Amino acid sequence: MQRPAFDHAWLHANAIAELAFLRSLAKAFVAFQSPPSEADRAALDEMAQRIAGLDEDSFDWSALQGVEGFDASAEPAPAPPGDTPVRTVDLSGVPAFADAVAFDCDPEQGPPDIARYLACVALARAALEPRIADAHARADHAALDAALAQSAGDIAGFDQDLGEAGFTHWLERYEREEPALLALVEELRRLEPGL
Repeated sequence: MQRPAFDHAWLHANAIAELAFLRSLAKAFVAFQSPPSEADRAALDEMAQRIAGLDEDSFDWSALQGVEGFDASAEPAPAPPGDTPVRTVDLSGVPAFADAVAFDCDPEQGPPDIARYLACVALARAALEPRIADAHARADHAALDAALAQSAGDIAGFDQDLGEAGFTHWLERYEREEPALLALVEELRRLEPGL
């Protein structure tokens, strides 16, 4: 994938994942504020009964098998060879995507404003340039091109300047959990340290 297209795709993948998370928080807050239905109350009562009845003897410890700190026999699996691309740029002091975007959003006030969020992403682009360059150098471009081809939509491509309407279209597709788009976003976001 050529650099200009990669820049757009990388920014869109990170922005979509973060904004989808913020929107889900806002939806959860609205749902939390709504009075529970009878079915919700019954489910909560049933869960409370199960939790109240837990003790060390009745707990299913096999559920934690392989979880670090809970399974003494678990040993970390060796990383597959070549799975982690070598960093090409010193990113110390370069903010992570969310820190650079620094979008202030209170989920209690409703869903985040997409236009304002995109303006924050545009302002952060220069600060993110070293991360984008590093990600581009380490990316599996064949895998990205294949994922991008599977995600083709009826509007401007994911690797082009989208504008608010185009970005919203892809965001909604991501929230519908379209497999090809999820794979594309994951392929791009795995290049961001800590994700």
